[in-house]
Order: sequence, then C-alpha cells, then structure tokens
Amino acid sequence: MAFWNWFRARRDKGLDPRIVRAFLLVKRDIMSLRDDLSQTNAQLTQQNDTVIQNTRLINAHTIRLGQLEEIVAASSISRQVRDDPVSRPKEQLSELVATKTQHREHPKGLHSLTEQEKRIMGVFLENRDMSLSYQDIAKSLGKSPHTVKNQMHQINMKTDLFDKTVDPQNRNRFKLKKHLLSEAKLNAD
Repeated sequence: MAFWNWFRARRDKGLDPRIVRAFLLVKRDIMSLRDDLSQTNAQLTQQNDTVIQNTRLINAHTIRLGQLEEIVAASSISRQVRDDPVSRPKEQLSELVATKTQHREHPKGLHSLTEQEKRIMGVFLENRDMSLSYQDIAKSLGKSPHTVKNQMHQINMKTDLFDKTVDPQNRNRFKLKKHLLSEAKLNAD
C-alpha cells in the first residue's frame, strides 16, 4: 500500500517530463509491436492455408500418379504379351477355338469364351507344361488376381479344360488337361 500511496503522491505532483516522454515512447513501441504481431499472425495464417491447399493438391496428384503408373504398367505388360513372340498368345488359340478338328470336337462351350477368357487360354497354351496360379496368370496379363479368379471360374462353368491342384502354399494351380495339350501340340506342328 505504501508504494501506491507514494505513486499517487508522485503523480499528483507531476512527473518529470522526461519520464512522461519515455513512457509515451514505450507505449508507442508497444503499439507498433502489437500491429507488427497481428500482421505477422495474419501472414502466418495465410501461409498455413496455402500449405494445407498444397498438401491436398499433392495428395490428389499422388493418387492420380499412382493410377497412371498402374495404367502404364498394365499397358506395358499387355503390350509385352501382345508384341513379344514368346509371351504373345499364339494363333493356336484361335485355331483351337475357331477351327474344327476332323477327329475330335472341341470341348463343350469353348466357342462361348469371351476375349478375356481366350487371353487366359493363350497364357495356358504358352506355358503348356506348367501349373499356373491366379497370380501367375494375372502377372502375365497385367490384371488383378481376383479378376483372373473370376474369369477362370467363368471358364470352368462353360468348359472342362483344367486339372486343378493345390501347391504347398495352399494356392490353387491349374493345368490344361492332357488331351488338350496333345491337341494343341498337334495344331502347333
């Protein structure tokens, strides 16, 4: 309390003009700093908004880039399958589907296969001596294993072309039936 009494007494007497001027300068500096701080906060808020917008844009571009990479990878695998004479579905597939043999009719429903199912058959004809999993077929065609599984199911519903085994990793593996392999070899010769 004594301090406040002293302060009131000093105030009533009047302060030294130098002290008053010093307080006014300090007050002006504080006001200036407050204005600068509010401008800085406004700029910081604006920059944070810009960073958030750019982050959203980058995330959207990342997703689109991933989609484009999948499309390019799928088309390059598809192009390899089409253009590479080793991995391209051979004309024997169309012979097997389109022509009639004199001694044996084609398996029931082979003419009803879609183009995608015929491509799967082409993979089996290219790899006659191998048992293929859904992943193997999907990789060679640039498709999802789930898509291949569905298409294989459709082929099995239409025809009886494959022998099925299960490998040690519990993956289904398929191989063309032996009479189809010998027929495909005869058509190839």
